[in-house]
Amino acid sequence: MDERALKQQIGEMRQQNKELTDLVKTLNGTIVELQETIRELRRQLNQNSQNSSKPPSSDGYNKPSPKSQRIKSGKKPGGQMGHPGKHMSIPHKPDEVRQHLPEK
Repeated sequence: MDERALKQQIGEMRQQNKELTDLVKTLNGTIVELQETIRELRRQLNQNSQNSSKPPSSDGYNKPSPKSQRIKSGKKPGGQMGHPGKHMSIPHKPDEVRQHLPEK
């Protein structure tokens, strides 16, 4: 190859290099914008009624479980041992007992 062809090829390569550098800068800018969009969408997706001003009805089916402040005592539910029971009872023996049967 002669010197003139080499200079022409070098010029073309420089032009191509400049175009590719500009393209890389543009693509890097697009990547940064897309990363920011993804970050914002993830932030919105992670919001619920407990960490934002959204109403609880907007939580959908994946509602956060309620956190009870009550400490368990370890006792079984219902009347505890030694507790006097209360119930309705007949206060005395009835004077007479009547049976009421249907006619048909």
